[in-house]
Parts: sequence; structure tokens; C-alpha cells
Amino acid sequence: MYNSITEEIIKQIPQIGEIDTGRLPQELTRIYAQIVSLRRQLADSTINFQSEELIGSLNITQTLANNLETILVLYLNHDKKESIAFVAATAHVLLQKINNSLGYNSTSILEIDSISTHISCIILFLIGNSQADAAEMANHLFSTSEISLTKQKLVSYIQALGKGKLDEILNNLITEEEIENKYLQEVALDYLWREIGLGIYGIAERLTTKNNIKQESNLFDRVIDLSSAEGNFLEQKSTFAGPYHLAKLLKILEGDILNRAVINIPTPNGVDSILWESFLEKLAKERPYLWENHKDAVDTNFLEPGISSVLTLPTGAGKSTLSELKIASCLYSGRKVIYLVPTHALEDQVNKNLKSLFSEFKPDNIEFDGEYTEIGDIDSFPILVMTPERCLTLLNMSPDFFNAIGLIVFDEFHLINGKNIQKDRRAVDAMYCLVSLFTIVPNSDFLLISAMVENGLEIAEWIQIILARECKLFSSSWKPTRQLHGCLVFEEKEITTLTDKIRKAFRVKKTKFPSVILQRDMGITPHCFFSLKNIWETNDDNDYYRVSHRLTPSCICLKQ
Repeated sequence: MYNSITEEIIKQIPQIGEIDTGRLPQELTRIYAQIVSLRRQLADSTINFQSEELIGSLNITQTLANNLETILVLYLNHDKKESIAFVAATAHVLLQKINNSLGYNSTSILEIDSISTHISCIILFLIGNSQADAAEMANHLFSTSEISLTKQKLVSYIQALGKGKLDEILNNLITEEEIENKYLQEVALDYLWREIGLGIYGIAERLTTKNNIKQESNLFDRVIDLSSAEGNFLEQKSTFAGPYHLAKLLKILEGDILNRAVINIPTPNGVDSILWESFLEKLAKERPYLWENHKDAVDTNFLEPGISSVLTLPTGAGKSTLSELKIASCLYSGRKVIYLVPTHALEDQVNKNLKSLFSEFKPDNIEFDGEYTEIGDIDSFPILVMTPERCLTLLNMSPDFFNAIGLIVFDEFHLINGKNIQKDRRAVDAMYCLVSLFTIVPNSDFLLISAMVENGLEIAEWIQIILARECKLFSSSWKPTRQLHGCLVFEEKEITTLTDKIRKAFRVKKTKFPSVILQRDMGITPHCFFSLKNIWETNDDNDYYRVSHRLTPSCICLKQ
């Protein structure tokens, strides 16, 4: 289920008891697969609560969640904190899913002695540099009117932080007036929750405003100090464990989140710094975090003029963000962009996204729409989004326009691969368009994007030879989502038995529809084999997990 990069991250956690960290990615995947079976067993009331496998899974997830989160809080600057936080959050999620499957649901969110796993998971995933998981957890976090107004607003802050919707924080300042007059302890708690909220507000400010970068606030430190006090009776310590723990986690996050902030991307050479910073501030309000592969690309000179690139990242791995950053670096250096797409549907989608992101340009001047366009109008267009066929027309009718082009983006560039050149005219047109652009605008940067190309290095080297300057390859198996791969198998003997029953019944009754008696007599056991690795590449039985559950007749669709 985990790609090779995430597997290595998981294996880097400290040794916990007798847990085999070398096989931990497979073990976590097995528990995910087990949860699928638990849901079905719960529906049929067939769960064995004494199952050694179920108890073992609960023990592993509880051990990982509690121990790793404790290590993280005790050692704020642990060199493996990203791995620790990611695995701790994953274990919490698995534990929560198991409990939900068994019918145990907790409604507490922010309490004097605890915080909900939803809250801790959002922050842990952010510390673990897994923003997509944090956003998913935030989408499943629901506040309630039964808690105080201060806590409601704090919960909304944590949700917005997890989803990267920082405007929802900055436009809704948490105030002292919202603290309700209640019992002294509850008022004290609300003040602690408010301080934490103000600390999150400060993080949002630093993530969205380039000129507002400050040192880390001391708000979380204040909450940590105020949440713990020495007592006089038997020298016992009095602790508000909920605020204390939340402030500790947020302090860790505050310490390094700016290292992954969009707002801190340096201005490329030759780009107007004021326009660039304004663009980053706008982007940061909706997408404030750089994913790991984004950061790897930005840390090179990917955004610099004169650098071409080939992106062969998986679907959903953030290719659009990298292309938008490259487009911005071109536009704000006074040059124009051509964006090639294979279909008109994708053309509409790209136009919509770019219009929203670069709204300072007039909406009518950011697209090249329709089958027929007045060629005389194109000089005012900073971005032209079109198919290769339209680009070829433009190359023939208005070649002078291309003198101002600084970047060619070719999305889904695998279109140039025609297996049957004689029949695949679109592939020929796409390749001819690309080669023509190499010739007509050799000084432009080229950015080729696809999730379906395996020989990216070969293509990058080809472009580098043609342009006689650097062309980078960015290729990685990492992506922010996970997929559990499974295969459904039925025993041939059972299939044969069912088939014989159906044929016999239809011969006797001579009807197109199965009788009630026949339907009641039908039943089969599906075996689902889950791969515990991202690729079905091993013959080791330990890399697979089998779930079997007999289907009732009502689950089976009969056909003659």
C-alpha cells in the first residue's frame, strides 16, 4: 500500500518493543486490510472479539500510537521526528478505524485531560510532512455546539490549518470576549485554549505574508508553563493535560513548518520580486505547504530561466503546483506562456485554474478559445492554452508571436507516442508541434508533464541535446495518497457446484428467473487477497493477506 519512499520513512522510527520495523509498512497495510473484513463481520454480527489476530492488531496500533507520540513530545528536536509523527498518526488512524468498526465511538474533542485523536492526528501528519493526510483528517473533524465558543473556534482553526485554508483563520480572530463566564476552572481552560488559538493564528500569518516573518511566538510555551504547576499537598504536580499536550505538538510543528512554506520560495533570477511575493501570498492562502517532491524540485534551480524539465510524477503527486510555479516565474519576468493540452476538456479545466490563480490578468486575455480565433488578438494574451493542432495553425499563421514566448508547457506529453503512426494522426501532429517549437523558439524553456512515461531520463537527455542547455528530470514514486491492492478469488469447485445447481433448476422449471428455493440454496465464499506491498512483486506468503467471508444468497446476482 505504501510506495517505496514512504516505506523507508516508516522504517526509520526508533525501535519499539519487539515490533519489526523492517516489516512495519507491511504490518500496517495488513491492519488496513483487516479493517475491511471487520466492517463486514460487524454487519453480520460474526466478530470474534477474542481473536488473537484482532487483539494483536489492537496491541500494535496502541503501542505505536502511544509510544511514538510520547517520544515526539519528550524529544522536541528528534532527528527522526517526521517519521515518528507520521507513523504515530497512522497508528492512531488505524486504532480509530478498528474501534469504529467494533462500534466504539468517542465524541470528546478538547478536554481538560485529553485531546481527541482527530486533533492530534491532524498535527502529527503536518509534522510528518503528510499534508494530504492532515487534510483528510480535518475533513472528518466535527465540532459541536455543546462545547464552549472558544473551543469551537480553536477546532475550526485546527481544521483550517490541516486543510491549508488559512484565510479561514486570518478572517476570524479568536477574541477574549468569546470566553464565557462559567466555573473558574472552565474559564481558566478557555484562556489556555484561546492562547493556543492565537498561536495558530500566528502560524497562519507567517505562512501567508512574506513581510510578516517573525521569530516563533512564545504562546505555546506559555500554555505549557501555565498548564503545569507544582502543588503544596504531597508535592503533587497539577496538570491540565489536554492544553499541555496540544501546545507541545503545536510547538514542534511551529518549529519547522516554515521550512516547507510556499511563501518562502526564493525569487528566481530575472523575476519581479514584488509580483513574485504577491503571487506567493495569494497561493499560500489556499495551498500554503510544499509537498516533499515540490520542495526537492524548488531546492534545485527548476524555477530559474533557462532550465527545462521533464516531470514524470504519479497522478495526484502535485505536478500542477510545480507547473504553476514555473508559469509564474515566466510571466513575472515579462515573458509569455504556451500551455499545450491533448483535449478541449482539459483545455477548459486548465483555463479555469489559471484564471483563478493569475486573476490580475484580464480573464479574456488568458485563453485561446474556440475553433476559430482572430489571430490579431493574440498579442495581448499572456498565456495561450491550446491543443497541439491549434498550435500548429498558429505557428503557420503568426510565427512572429512566438518571439515573446518564454515557456512551453506540454501536459500529458505521452501523446507524442503513437504506436501506429499510420493511423494515429494526433500523435504525429503532437510530435511535429513539439519539434517545430524546438526550432522556432529554441530559447524558450520547455516543461513536459506526464504520469504515464517510464523513460523520462531518455526524454530529458534528448531535449538537452536539442536545446544545448540543461533539462532536468523530476521522477518519483511518491504520492500523497495510498491504495490497498486486492484480488477477489473464488474456488473453482464452488463455482462449478453453483453452475450445476442453476442449470439443473432451469432445465426442470424452464424459466428465465431463479426460484426462491434456488436463491436460498445459493452461497459462495470469496477470498480476497491483499498485497501488503505497493507492487505485486514477491512470492513470499508473508507479503499477502487473505480475507474470506461467506456471501449470503441475497448478495449474489443470478443470471441464466
